[in-house]
Order: sequence, then structure tokens, then C-alpha cells
Amino acid sequence: MLAILEQLAAGAPAIMLAVLLVFAVIFLAALAMCLWKTTPSERPAILEALATLMKFWRR
Repeated sequence: MLAILEQLAAGAPAIMLAVLLVFAVIFLAALAMCLWKTTPSERPAILEALATLMKFWRR
């Protein structure tokens, strides 16, 4: 998987950037949908789960 991403980044950086932007937009849209109709008491749990996910991806 990483080899394919490296080849794509080297061969077509504009396409790679577009793919990463699409994933970022999808992620932010999913976060917005999760937070849209939640009560204020539920929001910290969602944001804590997001922080845990971000810690996982940094490893």
C-alpha cells in the first residue's frame, strides 16, 4: 500500500494532493455529522474519541 502511495506521490503529486484533500473533507464532514445533533453533554465523549484516534495515527 505504501509503495503504491509513494509511486503516486512521485509520479502525480497533484492527484495525490487531491486524494488527500478528499479524505480530509470526508473526515471533517463525518465529524460535523457526529456533532450536529448531539447534546452538549455528549460532545466531550465524541471529541475524546477523536483525540484517541489521532493519538493512534501518530504512532
